[in-house]
Amino acid sequence: RCGYKYRLFLNGDCCHVSHGGLKWALACGSLAIWVQPIWVLHWYHLLEEKTNFLIARSPEDLRETLQYYQARPGCAHSVAQKGHQLAQKYLSERAVLCYWATMLRSY
Repeated sequence: RCGYKYRLFLNGDCCHVSHGGLKWALACGSLAIWVQPIWVLHWYHLLEEKTNFLIARSPEDLRETLQYYQARPGCAHSVAQKGHQLAQKYLSERAVLCYWATMLRSY
């Protein structure tokens, strides 16, 4: 799954978005671009647009976003790196187990 510079996430692509593809794209250091996000998982509040991932609100916006970041590889790399750091800190197996243990104890 790793090795891609850009990863696009589209609604209806359940295998990528709701089942962890976004998490793996961040973990691999890919620049994650989510088109019109509608799904919510327990860690999405950690995402910061243009800081550790990108949102494209329409196909036209996607085209403009790709052009912008292709022309600015340093910016693209910075966003991808911050996404990678988020994944390492909060989405590791240990961090996820800690989250669920805390949730179950509070339940």
